[in-house]
Amino acid sequence: MLLGNIRYRKLFGLLSLLIVVSGPVNAQDEEMTGTIETGRNSDSATTTSTPLDHALFALKTNALLDAVLGFNGEIEVPIGRDSRWSVMAEFWKPWWVWRNNSRAAQLQVIGGEVRYWWGKDRSERRELTGWFGGLYYANGKYDFEWSSKGDQGEFNSVGATVGYSMPIHRRWNLELSASVGHLWGPRRHYEATEDGSYLLWKYTTTSKYTGPTKIKVSFVWLLGHRKRNQQKGGPTL
Repeated sequence: MLLGNIRYRKLFGLLSLLIVVSGPVNAQDEEMTGTIETGRNSDSATTTSTPLDHALFALKTNALLDAVLGFNGEIEVPIGRDSRWSVMAEFWKPWWVWRNNSRAAQLQVIGGEVRYWWGKDRSERRELTGWFGGLYYANGKYDFEWSSKGDQGEFNSVGATVGYSMPIHRRWNLELSASVGHLWGPRRHYEATEDGSYLLWKYTTTSKYTGPTKIKVSFVWLLGHRKRNQQKGGPTL
């Protein structure tokens, strides 16, 4: 339990440090206005240039899993000039054993998702913000044991996701999402020996499940830069 508390404090400290490091807004992000001379009679054009920061990718973590010390991480990459599409890959690995191997909560998941972001003028908005929908695939394995009785297995899952992501800082978003889908795979029921050294297989079945598969409250850290200027205005007489 002490080890768990230490790990939790480290995770919290790392998150706080990242927020501080990504803090102040660069002075170059402020709006700039200039006048361009176009002729002898001082015909001029007023140009407003607003540099926009566009993230190359984002790193993410699901706070609900973090709260139970379940290691997880995601990377998401926006696609296209208007960033209306994105692709995401995720990895989960809460992997705990205690009480002399008589209890276990182990889950390893690798998955990917393609997302579509709704809303007008996506090219003028921060990437990975607003409403989105997606299709995912995931593969994993698990071992859940309590009082020397448990289940092990592997699974595949496909489904759909809907969610909303909002800016909370210059380089941070908060994302809320839920997924529903179908999950299937072999499940092996066992009982462990008294000292926990061996597992005695009792029977094997095929598990099938359709319903909610994921709920996330994720912190999103936007990384990388690719600037694009918007210019407004025209010649004045």
